[in-house]
Amino acid sequence: MKQVIQNIRNGALSLQEIPAPMVQPGHVLIANQASLISAGTEKLIMDLAGKSLLGKARERPDQVKRVLEKIRNEGLLHTVNQVRTKLDEPMTMGYSSAGIVLACGAGVQDLKPGDRVASNGPHAEVVCVPRNLCAKIPDNVPFSEASFAILGSIALQAIRLSRSELGETAFVIGLGLIGQIAVLLLRAAGVRVIGTDLDAARCEQAVKLGAEVARPGLRGSDVEQLTAGLGADTVLITASTTSNQPIELAAAAVRQKGRIVLLGVAGLELDRRPFYFKEAEFVVSCSYGPGRYDPDYEERGHDYPAAYVRWTEQRNIQAILDLMGSGSLKIGPLISHHFPSGDAMVAYNLIQAGKEPFLG
Repeated sequence: MKQVIQNIRNGALSLQEIPAPMVQPGHVLIANQASLISAGTEKLIMDLAGKSLLGKARERPDQVKRVLEKIRNEGLLHTVNQVRTKLDEPMTMGYSSAGIVLACGAGVQDLKPGDRVASNGPHAEVVCVPRNLCAKIPDNVPFSEASFAILGSIALQAIRLSRSELGETAFVIGLGLIGQIAVLLLRAAGVRVIGTDLDAARCEQAVKLGAEVARPGLRGSDVEQLTAGLGADTVLITASTTSNQPIELAAAAVRQKGRIVLLGVAGLELDRRPFYFKEAEFVVSCSYGPGRYDPDYEERGHDYPAAYVRWTEQRNIQAILDLMGSGSLKIGPLISHHFPSGDAMVAYNLIQAGKEPFLG
């Protein structure tokens, strides 16, 4: 089968022919029909892979710190060999796809071959995914739109953490793919949306999707003016940058006792004063929701009881698909390009070059 592979050592991105996976206990084997490129995240990976070893170190000081700790604890030679091995490991790309179930591993009882499902499987013709990372696609939702379910669940989890309520105002900083999905979800929940992005075209797209106001360069004072002096009830930061500017903007725009949720990437050198005087809440959203990175939940299939954890990551994914099925979440306008799987490198070249607008 074919799969998109990123070489971290030399930066080469390629479409390779590799053996197809076998179904495992508690997992689902899926023949992908559509796979969504998360352009922001995947471009960051490509850019990092293309840097020299020194450049990689400068880009990821957290990893350098871990390497230094390993040298102290395990010795230089052992650590160097581990780092070399890690750099030589092929990295899969992609984490939001949709396809048809080929087989179900032992213990999977609620899915069967032929079912249509969305999962966090990578860009590959066949993927093997834990059951708790799959969700059924309604019959009226095409695979191309269902492939947005994972990204949609990331936005949905952040909105849940923001505790946005009917009639409140949310300010979305960063109107890339996840930011646009957040606009759609907030509007579906009856929340008034204000947005900003460096790209004017993305701001225009957000307005088409239901944002009341979206334009580049919005300041905290602008948000206060648009909310009769109150400020935004919630702020979602979906931008991806090392700058502190999104955090500073969020702190200036949020109302007293409001809530700021970071689901993108931003500098975190926080100025205590605006948070102190406003008693604003700040939280970092963890991917798709409860269960993420918990091996008992994801790999071993131990679900959390809905009575105690209503919205696990799997139930968030399913909620996105159900909203698509009901017509409450219309993803179609976010799809800017389609590529046959064999032309995957053409799609990545488009993203790298940045010479024409793209979204989904």
